[in-house]
Amino acid sequence: MENYRDVELTIGAVRVYSPPLVKIDAIIEKDSTLKLPEPEIVEEEMKSGKTVVVVKDDDPEYLRELAKVEALREEKGREMMWLFALRDVKPPEGWDIEAQMGDEIRFYDPEWKPREGKVARKLDYIEWVVLVDGANVRAVNNALNELAGVSEEVVKQIENSFPGGVEGETS
Repeated sequence: MENYRDVELTIGAVRVYSPPLVKIDAIIEKDSTLKLPEPEIVEEEMKSGKTVVVVKDDDPEYLRELAKVEALREEKGREMMWLFALRDVKPPEGWDIEAQMGDEIRFYDPEWKPREGKVARKLDYIEWVVLVDGANVRAVNNALNELAGVSEEVVKQIENSFPGGVEGETS
């Protein structure tokens, strides 16, 4: 079975490869900066005098930290997926994100700076040029779904099975 699909994007034809999702997950799990926080575990004495162990997984500070780490893990996973899936994409000679839109990006994110290194430059190109067009994102995602054995037809059938106009209060 082929582990790639050729797709036409606004930048031209590209090959979309099936990313090594299990390895991506393993890399994220191994990254000490992305360890999920553990909720506090305490012993509490009940009125009956019995001691119980309570996992404080509803603590607001724990939930904030959990959400922060989960977002970072998702971002890193998405970045690795794009790099592996679009591994043949190369920024054009002389392409410079700083010169093209550095001031505009920093207007919204004053701490932003271009990533450094060959692979980092490629990731900037993928994120700021290749995937800036919604049609490109759909084409790449459709190819990834096909590679995973999910056809666009099935996705549309599932989407269409959801009832429309369900906004409002629930009882």
